[in-house]
Amino acid sequence: MLDIQQGTFSLQNNTGQLGDPAGRLLCAATRACISLTSICSRLNKVVNILNSGIVTNESGSSMIIGRSASPAGQRSMSQELPSS
Repeated sequence: MLDIQQGTFSLQNNTGQLGDPAGRLLCAATRACISLTSICSRLNKVVNILNSGIVTNESGSSMIIGRSASPAGQRSMSQELPSS
C-alpha cells in the first residue's frame, strides 16, 4: 500500500506501474493529492480517496483502470483545462 498523508505525490510521463495492481494507493489526508501528468500507460491500481483527498490530472492523457473506492462525498477528481 502506498499511503499519501500530506503534500502531492506526482506520477509523470514515463511512469509505469506502481507495484502490485491489487495493492492500494491511498490518499486519505486532508489536502493530500495524487497528481497525474501524461502517464504513458494505464495505471492499474486500487485507488482509495478519503478525508478530502484529491486526484488531479495536470495535463495530457492519464487513465486509472483499477477500482476506486471512496465514501459518498469524499472523492475529488479533476482535469486541468489548458490555458488559452
